[in-house]
Amino acid sequence: MTALECQELEPLLHAFVDGEFEASEKADVEAHLANCPGCRERVEIERKLRERLRAAAAVRAPEALRRRIEAGLQRERRISHLRALIRPESLAVAAVAAAAGIIAFLSGRQLLEPMVEDVVRKHSHNPPVEVRGDEQQVQRWFAGKVDFPVQMPHLRNLNVSGARLSHVRDRDAAYVVYEGPQAHRVSLFVFDDPRAPIELGLGGHLQRIDDREVLLANEHGYNVVMWRNNQIMYSLVSDLDERDILGLLSNHAQPPAELPAPLPTPEVQPAALRAVP
Repeated sequence: MTALECQELEPLLHAFVDGEFEASEKADVEAHLANCPGCRERVEIERKLRERLRAAAAVRAPEALRRRIEAGLQRERRISHLRALIRPESLAVAAVAAAAGIIAFLSGRQLLEPMVEDVVRKHSHNPPVEVRGDEQQVQRWFAGKVDFPVQMPHLRNLNVSGARLSHVRDRDAAYVVYEGPQAHRVSLFVFDDPRAPIELGLGGHLQRIDDREVLLANEHGYNVVMWRNNQIMYSLVSDLDERDILGLLSNHAQPPAELPAPLPTPEVQPAALRAVP
């Protein structure tokens, strides 16, 4: 063994103090220590620490503490055994899969979070409606005003109050206002966005309502329910509690494939009220 430098000896100090060196290796370390006060002091500190630990070990630990330590050691041995069974290539595959999952999750959140914030903001501002009428009249009013079919779901115990054109982020949207139970206002946003993957969640949770999976989230005290019908996104916003807002969707009918015969022209509000928020 050649003459040692301090940085070379640093990782070997514990083994030296524990007496794990062969005679020739021990001689090299001792030669270095004879000429290096700093390393010599480190060795003395380590030796005194071990002496104190041996003295403390002579005192029997409480039985409960001994059991906890033994259980911890057993867990550590099991973990070490499992690590030994996992091959490096398996870890690499798992790491790539985990990274891909994280990227997908974050991408989904980047799309969904601004949408939820936007629909909540518009609901709380409560802009004036542009048209009044029942579901079929309002549905017809949107024809030709947006480039996707607005097929309004039938929601339990709600009456249409009015509707207007709006946006959800950068997407044109149909905005329908309902009067709910006990004068609770409910907003429905319908917009075309194939990018929003609700299955990735949003700090909320997914629920199965009849034949569809919906995402329930909460933003600024409002509950938001989002679901997809092909490429069309639907978003309900209200201060109703979770049970009540989900109950609006239960057993609701799918929008009809064909629109019924023409109905009377809906009441259109003055142009001054039609500014999109």
